[in-house]
Amino acid sequence: MEIEKLISIYKTKKEFIIYPKSQTQFGFWRCISPVFKIPFNCEKRELLQILKDAFERSNKEIIICDSNNKETNSRFLKELGVKSWLSLYNNSISCSLYQTNNKIEFIPYKHEGRKGNFPIKEKQRVFDVNDFDSIVELMFQGW
Repeated sequence: MEIEKLISIYKTKKEFIIYPKSQTQFGFWRCISPVFKIPFNCEKRELLQILKDAFERSNKEIIICDSNNKETNSRFLKELGVKSWLSLYNNSISCSLYQTNNKIEFIPYKHEGRKGNFPIKEKQRVFDVNDFDSIVELMFQGW
């Protein structure tokens, strides 16, 4: 299974935070701009468009591996509007959407303190690549 596109989604108390990722020359996936933020009281069509835009931007940039670069990490956290990854993890629920072939795989994660984020296998779902409406419904339900 080769991942073609990847986005991450965080649901905080007040908004969805969505950002695309691109693959490095070594095969690792890294966060890229822009970060999309949208409040919960948004229209479904607005959230639908943001998901499509994030997928469109995913894997468009060639990333030179610099994940340990504190300056780059700090800039991205500022764009996210959080002080640290740990604060984002502790104050949200998260999922990733992976596009492979003609499918989008929805994988929610559970944060377990300093151990990290782990997939919740029983809540994983697979959608047709064009079925963003069902994904948006799932997001509004809180997966």
